[in-house]
Amino acid sequence: MRDELLPEGSPLTLRVLVVEDDPAIRLMAVDILSDAGFETLEAGDAAQALEALKNSEHKIDILFTDVRMPGMNGLELARVAKHQHTQLHVIVTSGQHEKELPTGAKFLAKPWCASDLLRLAASAAESRILLPKTRPASPHRNCQHYSQGY
Repeated sequence: MRDELLPEGSPLTLRVLVVEDDPAIRLMAVDILSDAGFETLEAGDAAQALEALKNSEHKIDILFTDVRMPGMNGLELARVAKHQHTQLHVIVTSGQHEKELPTGAKFLAKPWCASDLLRLAASAAESRILLPKTRPASPHRNCQHYSQGY
């Protein structure tokens, strides 16, 4: 059973580009977001992400990026992507608190859990469309971190 925030096939479905160099974490984030009704694209590094942003046949609404990656880091990726796509919502994740986030970006500390990721993605969605508030506000109740599975 899908636990959707957005109805399947909705014309209001938002697209999330997940950028993470660890394939297991990337796949888990994609699964969580897809199960919640978001359309997802994925990239293993900043170069792939910039190519996806440039060539996607549909507009990408949310960039969810790790900070520490080979090549261009996620903070620089977020700045470049936001400069090119001013309406892009950005969620940055890292095991260390990042003080120099791009303007308007949200931070998600690792290890994160599904409810925290969905809360931030839904927040970006709510700024674009009116969604029912279906998620509890408490980020840690019934929360399993990705390192423990989901």
